[in-house]
This record gives sequence, C-alpha cells and structure tokens, in this order.
Amino acid sequence: MLRVVHPSPSTARRKRAAQVGLVRALGEELDAATAAYESSSAKEFDSAYKKAKAVVERIVAVPATTIEELGVKAKAVAWCYSFEPIELVAEFGDTTNVRLLASILRDLLAEGPHA
Repeated sequence: MLRVVHPSPSTARRKRAAQVGLVRALGEELDAATAAYESSSAKEFDSAYKKAKAVVERIVAVPATTIEELGVKAKAVAWCYSFEPIELVAEFGDTTNVRLLASILRDLLAEGPHA
C-alpha cells in the first residue's frame, strides 16, 4: 500500500528555502562534470564519469519546483542518453503516457539555459 504523507506548510517552506538554488547549482555542477569527463584521458575517464553520475543522482534526489529546475532534471535525463536523441516511444512503446513524457522532455530541453 502506498502512503503519501504531506508535510506541514511551515515544514515544507523551510525545506524549500534550504533548497533554493540547489538544483540550479547541481545543473552547473553537471555541466562542469560532463565537460571534465568528455575531455578526460582514457585513464581519467572512469573517475570523471563517476563524478558526473553522482551529480545526476543528487539531481534525482532534490525536488524541482520551477520550470528552470525541471529543465535541469531534463538535462540530467539527456546526460543519461549521452545527449543523443531520446527515443522514449521506441524504447517503451507508443502509449499516451510515453508520448507525454517525451513531449515534456522535448519542451524542457528546448527552453532556457539548459538547452
């Protein structure tokens, strides 16, 4: 059974205040980590890749509440696909929910500084 617990408004506000700017900073960290592993030597690649992957895992863990933050998360998805075209329909099937997810990713990746 799935149980959803909603935090009190004051708890949610405090938590959100602590997270302001965190997703954006993680997006910048992902850019730097990606550049580092893309320009790394074969010997340095594994370590640099693991650092970028750790940033993506941190992006997963932090809730996004703005379009900009959702764009950072979309960029993290694109990173998972090596910034190649993301073919969700081909990968998961031509269903309405998959087409919607693909549309959301496309729209977010086409917007703003994360494009």
